[in-house]
Amino acid sequence: MNLFRSARSWGSRVLTAAAGVLGGGRSRGGETPLMKIVTGAARDRWQSPSVQQFTPSRVEQVLRGAFSGDLTAQWELFDLMEQTWPRLAKDLNELKSVLEECEWSLQAWAPSGEEPNEEAQQRRRVVEEVLWHFQPDPTLDENDFGDLCRDLADAWGKGISVQELDWELRSYEGGRIAALKSARWVHPRFYGYPTQSNGPDRLMLRTSELARAAGSVGSRSPAGTAEWQPFPQDKFLIGVAKQKTGHPIGAALLRPLAWWWAVGNFTSEWLVNLAQIFGVPIRWASYAQGTSPEQIAKIEEMLANMGSASWGAFPAGTTLELKEAMKAGTDNPQLALLSLIDRICDLLILGQTLTSDVGDSGSRALGDVHAGVLSDRKAALLKWAIKTLNQQLIPAICRLNFGDTEAMPYFVSGEEDQKDARALAETYKVVLESGVAIPRQHYYDTIGIPMPAEGEDVIEPRPAPAAPMPGRPADGLLPFDSGVMQGRGVLTQASAADERLATAVAESVTGVQATWLRGALPWFRRIVAAARDPKVTDGEFTALLIRAQRNLPDELAPLLNTDALARAMEANMGAAMVNGAVQGWIRRSRKEAA
Repeated sequence: MNLFRSARSWGSRVLTAAAGVLGGGRSRGGETPLMKIVTGAARDRWQSPSVQQFTPSRVEQVLRGAFSGDLTAQWELFDLMEQTWPRLAKDLNELKSVLEECEWSLQAWAPSGEEPNEEAQQRRRVVEEVLWHFQPDPTLDENDFGDLCRDLADAWGKGISVQELDWELRSYEGGRIAALKSARWVHPRFYGYPTQSNGPDRLMLRTSELARAAGSVGSRSPAGTAEWQPFPQDKFLIGVAKQKTGHPIGAALLRPLAWWWAVGNFTSEWLVNLAQIFGVPIRWASYAQGTSPEQIAKIEEMLANMGSASWGAFPAGTTLELKEAMKAGTDNPQLALLSLIDRICDLLILGQTLTSDVGDSGSRALGDVHAGVLSDRKAALLKWAIKTLNQQLIPAICRLNFGDTEAMPYFVSGEEDQKDARALAETYKVVLESGVAIPRQHYYDTIGIPMPAEGEDVIEPRPAPAAPMPGRPADGLLPFDSGVMQGRGVLTQASAADERLATAVAESVTGVQATWLRGALPWFRRIVAAARDPKVTDGEFTALLIRAQRNLPDELAPLLNTDALARAMEANMGAAMVNGAVQGWIRRSRKEAA
């Protein structure tokens, strides 16, 4: 505890010193010790150009221009796509829901096969205190932990998401800890990739935009500072989700959908225009050659008015025809194209389409396959989010509170994949029944259960009862008489009590009294059940007996009735002493008589 408190004092000094560096040496009461770096402005919520302006060529220009390092235009395009494409918003939210449904859990660090020590447990408790007690201000669009995860997941579609962490000093267990007050999403105009740099190609803060947002005159960087600065340690949470190999700018998930979105916008406009005249008869007027332009204009005006009126007046010599319009819309090319675009969105983001549009599949098995694919996509997003938090957020908390990143706790999802759990259970069952030994430590580590310590109170597993035969009691016991197994054989129908069967088999196999093996009778019942099961072949039953013979000593030793065995040994020892004394007296008497 003294070490912990000294580490907390160290964290307080770090925060105070950082406040002087980042906040110009000023830290007023009640404010975050690590001063805010990014200050949002009203312009951050301004809309990008309207949807109609994003032609396919304009979309290509934006996507290619993003490689210059300015991410603002690309982000505005992606944001407008998410606002105006319902299927895209639905698919992204369906994936992100896994972070809301997840039962977040922190695991204290410990070496493999060992329990966490007190220091590791204390660090876990401090990190939990920080994570679950954010104090955001909703009027400032500040995030708690759940909102932080939501904005972090925005990088899954847009490629990059940045949030600033606001720290404060907070009382805890008689001392003070560096706690998170809130997190705030950062607009991409504040960061990007330098076009030219002598150092590595890295994501950095744009100081000119920071100065503009802070109210400095002009848009240039403050005197003596460069245009680009690295992100300060422990002050930002940066999510980078690459959906393909290459630079993060070109690896965003939404880039392949941008062109299709532009096509869909024009297709929707065509579809609405077509809907205005869908089913309306085509009005056809023929006029005589030599008709004056004035009369032609009147004919055109009258044809237009007939769309909302049931009459018309035409010059003499005009022939009017009403041609039947299309009645069915199944072959509408615009509707087919819009459906194709939505399917492409489903396939790219969710990996399947059936959970969004059942269609005419009518297959339960196919639906299960599609649901499994969706589950895998959600699991991938969850693992990425956990990795990001474990690599950035938790180390920041530990550095500011303990001065190092030793024995850090780590996030586990808390979500059990039932499909994998069932498959793992079946695998272990098959392996154990085949006679292959499994290392005990590996088994406990895999199933996620700590290995019981020596002398620890445990819940013993119950032996599996043998399957009851038709027409027999369901207590797991099988009837038995003096019949024998021939070859693989079948036990003859018994006429004696059920318990006598297990008793006879136990004594026959082991050569010891069944009283000593009372705890092992269920073990022998399973052998008998296999002997009577017509589905078990001769080869399988022979292999079962061979495995039983090989494993018999190890498996039956813990099941011995030691009390009954001790009493039997005492009785045998007493009888041996009496017999020895009598035999000795007889031998001595014979010698004396001789």
